Amino acid sequence: MLPSAVSATGGATLTPPLTPALTPDITAPTIGGGSTPTSLIGETRDNPFDPTPPVGGIFGSASVSRSRVRHSNPPTSPLNLIGKIEGWGVGPATPVSDVTIKLSAATGAQLKELLKKLPDGMTFELSLEKEEGA
Repeated sequence: MLPSAVSATGGATLTPPLTPALTPDITAPTIGGGSTPTSLIGETRDNPFDPTPPVGGIFGSASVSRSRVRHSNPPTSPLNLIGKIEGWGVGPATPVSDVTIKLSAATGAQLKELLKKLPDGMTFELSLEKEEGA
């Protein structure tokens, strides 16, 4: 470049504003012989300098949502109930919620024995119907 072609004041050269690059689509093979369009980079955004992550998480994957399945069993022995929860796939580390154990009838002594066997560190709700005069 010749010395006369350089700005004497040292001013800035104007460049066009940055525009986001469009993500090119390619066709990726899928199992079964078909093809699905996919993106090389991810999703195209209007503002490439936007600090918010794309919908679906920082890596573009959807968050895992777990559904709840309600199980119940008619009255039976404790041993049969243990077999049922194992059959439902409830293991030692399986989180469960909204658990209800229903007794159709018991004596005060049986209820007290049951309450003594419940684990410490947890809270329990109790409601019952008591026969009057007993």
